Amino acid sequence: MIILITGASHCGKTLLAQKLLEKHNYPYLSVDHLKMGLIRSGNTRLTPEDDDELTVYLWPIVREIAKTAIENKQNLIIEGCYIPFEWRKDFQEEYLNSIRFICLAMSDAYIDAHFHDIKAHSSDIESRLFEQNFTASDLKAWNRRVIEGFRASGEDIKLIETDYAGVIERLTDEETDEQNENAMLKRITQFKDIDQRKLMDIYLKGNLEEAEYQYPEIEDKQEAARLIEESFLEWLEGEFFKRPEDTYWILEENGVWISALRTSRIEDGLYYLEALETHGDYRKRGYASTLVNAVIDALKEGGAFRLCDCVHKANEASLNTHKKCGFEIVADNGYCYLYGSTNERTYGLEYRYDGE
Repeated sequence: MIILITGASHCGKTLLAQKLLEKHNYPYLSVDHLKMGLIRSGNTRLTPEDDDELTVYLWPIVREIAKTAIENKQNLIIEGCYIPFEWRKDFQEEYLNSIRFICLAMSDAYIDAHFHDIKAHSSDIESRLFEQNFTASDLKAWNRRVIEGFRASGEDIKLIETDYAGVIERLTDEETDEQNENAMLKRITQFKDIDQRKLMDIYLKGNLEEAEYQYPEIEDKQEAARLIEESFLEWLEGEFFKRPEDTYWILEENGVWISALRTSRIEDGLYYLEALETHGDYRKRGYASTLVNAVIDALKEGGAFRLCDCVHKANEASLNTHKKCGFEIVADNGYCYLYGSTNERTYGLEYRYDGE
């Protein structure tokens, strides 16, 4: 997936790219950095003020970088001003399907109301050596040109009219939601349907930590983790999947198992959730909550139910995920329904669905 971010100068492109980088862990290419590298290295006689000529010069390079990333099934955020209004004509349909385009611009009214703030914060994410002596009229002209040019080409403009921070946050969240919509829920009730390597990749970090505790005498921690994996898989095959209606739920995207959890039916209308985890390369992108919500929707097909879980009191990320999905803390000490034990280090959480 390519996330292509453009717009007028000083409108928040770099901030949005930074937030998406932090949320998705996608690599990020600044077209401004590419521009300055080419200028400073003497590969062009153009200057930072030559905007139109720089677009002609830089776009073919940026365009082919994007194509290469798509062909290699790599994710990349590309951000900068030097994107032509009719950029789509340079890509065939199979490439366009892998490009998410975002264009930012500010309204005249917003610039009038916030000009001094815009100028004061212009170097918050990266230092600007040029374009510091601009006026409100300059900024309005730049934004009008972007709005008119991209709208004439049929593009949607994310217009900042009142709430700058809100627009950036919404775009960050929308991109996460759009990414997660491509994920598919897998419901596994038999051990033979488990892809053992893909499942263990999700739990790799936890298994390495468990290996330190279980096998302190083994110096090779990868070998110790392998022993943890073997024991876990034996338990899945010999115990977990032998119980009726015990289920492993997997969120899969592009062939990668991203998030996992398992549920056990305790009695009619009561399920116990455990082992919610996300692959280390996909954390902080909302996949865990996407999986939990998908499982809840699947369980609703059977009518009213309660879904219970225990979460460590210090695990703020998991607690927030559960609360986001509608869980409530119902006990100061968590109760494990599988083994009938109470743990004072965990909270007991519950999601309740009373049926329609």
